[in-house]
Amino acid sequence: MKNKAFFILIFAFSIIFSSCSLFTDSFNKPVKGYLKEYTERACISYYKILISDVQTDSNGDLCIPSCQDAEILFYLQNPQNFTFKNGQNMGFELSSLNVEDFSAAEKDNIADLLKKITLIQDENDFAVLRLIYPAEFLVAAEYGHEISPYIQLFHPVSNSSFGIFNPLKLKCNSAPPPVYGPVIYKDIAKGTYVVCLNMPSAGMLSGIHKDIKTLSIENSISKEKTETVVQINNDGTFSLPESSFELGGPDSSLVPSGSDFYEAGQPVIFRTKDAFSDVNTEYIITLSDSGGLFSKVSTSVYTVKLKDVIITDSFQNEIQSGDKISQDEDSSYATLFFTPASTATDNVTGEIKDTSNSQIIFEIYQGENDSGKLLLSGNNSGGRIALKIPSGKIYIRVYAHKNLFADSNLSEFGIEVLKNMLFVSAGGSDSDNNGSENSPFKTISHAISEFSEKTANNRICLLDSISEENIAINESNAKVSIKGRGCEITGNISSNGILSLSDCTVNGNIENSGELTLSGKTRITGEIIFTQNNLFITYLPASDSFEKVADITFKEGTSYTKGARIIVAEPGKTLTHADLSRFSLTSDKYVLKLSDDKTAGYITMSGGEVIPEIGKNIKFSIDKTSCNFGDTLTVSANLIEDDTSVSFTDKMSNWKVKLLNHGSSTGVESSSRQIVIPASETWPADVYTVQINADYENVTYSASFDITVTR
Repeated sequence: MKNKAFFILIFAFSIIFSSCSLFTDSFNKPVKGYLKEYTERACISYYKILISDVQTDSNGDLCIPSCQDAEILFYLQNPQNFTFKNGQNMGFELSSLNVEDFSAAEKDNIADLLKKITLIQDENDFAVLRLIYPAEFLVAAEYGHEISPYIQLFHPVSNSSFGIFNPLKLKCNSAPPPVYGPVIYKDIAKGTYVVCLNMPSAGMLSGIHKDIKTLSIENSISKEKTETVVQINNDGTFSLPESSFELGGPDSSLVPSGSDFYEAGQPVIFRTKDAFSDVNTEYIITLSDSGGLFSKVSTSVYTVKLKDVIITDSFQNEIQSGDKISQDEDSSYATLFFTPASTATDNVTGEIKDTSNSQIIFEIYQGENDSGKLLLSGNNSGGRIALKIPSGKIYIRVYAHKNLFADSNLSEFGIEVLKNMLFVSAGGSDSDNNGSENSPFKTISHAISEFSEKTANNRICLLDSISEENIAINESNAKVSIKGRGCEITGNISSNGILSLSDCTVNGNIENSGELTLSGKTRITGEIIFTQNNLFITYLPASDSFEKVADITFKEGTSYTKGARIIVAEPGKTLTHADLSRFSLTSDKYVLKLSDDKTAGYITMSGGEVIPEIGKNIKFSIDKTSCNFGDTLTVSANLIEDDTSVSFTDKMSNWKVKLLNHGSSTGVESSSRQIVIPASETWPADVYTVQINADYENVTYSASFDITVTR
């Protein structure tokens, strides 16, 4: 009996230990054979809003502001690591957005802006979906429009629906900005206090904050509160019906009780009934909108004034009016840092007060003044804040606020963020967008024309494949680097400048008269044409580069002789024979040979194509160029001598036949001269490439053929 119990115990422990992976792996690791219903489905489990100033309106609904792009992360239960792509096996819509609430013009605008909302799966974490509402859409959806996301997920193979997920109810409504510069003055004649403040600018009140409804001021000691309706006019001016409020700043009959009033925007005074006293009375000032969102600040009878906000760039250089600022590396934005002064001094007592946690309150406009488009506005909870500023001319308005202190002076000035990193997408716009990642241009040509300084290290990043007939870089000193991220450019490129292409496919010719660099996984399906003498290609391949990068030809009238460098390594790097074999010279007069120091490929003796040097004219052929899935292809070789073709198939060795799809390996290859096209339901009917390599007398011969595979 004891032996039986012992074996049962051992068996139980073996089950536990063999299941440890259930506890050590994340829930997204496939657990084969465990609850099939669970492992073969995906769903949204929870979300996270990546902006801090989210408020709840009077109906209990979450409201996000329109002052910046809003990003929401959705976390998936996705144990099979399914890949989801919007428009394929993932759908997204704003079912609750009532378009009928908009005017005819607004409806057209909303239709365009809806296309700019992006929903993508994180490329590094299949358990995360990223939803981004661009700020320009949010501005159009202001005043409490519902923008709740509805997301539908499908199985990537069977296309069966995993369900529609509506994880949160969401509205767009920006909370009112705080009033600026509130201080207390004294009405000497009446012996009472007067609250002085600045209401938001006319541009703010005629724009995203036209829904402000009330202004109230409360004595924190007596709790006496006075509220007035804010009646906003179309031009952003306003009236306040309550008689104790007056438009305009303090006149000469009023004197400061502490700090001076700084008039900016639209000043207002409020005459209290509170008599002078030795108590440092606090007044709470609240702006509320129609949705129940509000801002609240306070001031007191005696205040210490905050010092000005310090503004710096990424290199800690202090920003001044008129400065030109470069964008961040690999970004279409420049990051500026806004820091409150760490201390303020009480001029009466000499006491130094800590003000490092003061709030930063900001407005960022596109253009040369505050009549331009409002890009960003809001405030942080205190301390330093970093803001991403888009390219172009920018107008900044910023100050520091701390309750019971007098606001700092208002800093207002213009800068220019140089355009040297721009984004391009087939769905972008050259007329309406600014070239940022969330507002891309449509064409590379327009992006090139928009660079602030042609000789800077200008970069273009493709968000998807594009088609553009002709792309020209005309200036000899113009620098353009195009980062494809695996995308394709269909069209011809002519460059007289300094052009760099990275991780992209150009379906066309490159007519080159300047400097050309190819890096990463890049290929040219047409030709690279050298139009002048002494040109070369700088090449930095990826570890998984295309086996064929480009054909190189020389324009009639150029003179390239033996010893001329054609392919050059980047400084400090070297090349290999395999690197050179990715290029073909379309003229049969030349071959490329690797230099002794392995830093270049240069022209040498005729009689072949690429190193290794070819001594015989051997041509490959395939028995069919159109076939079905499941068919077998057979390769043959022939020796061509004196216009006579002789079968050479049996003399070839080390056969290697691969099947590629648009330059990428399919994983199908053969070590014989036959290759089988897999009978797979998941493979698309398409044009594939058969790539052939075989040896004769220690020399490798190559060829490739396009085939059409149908189902």
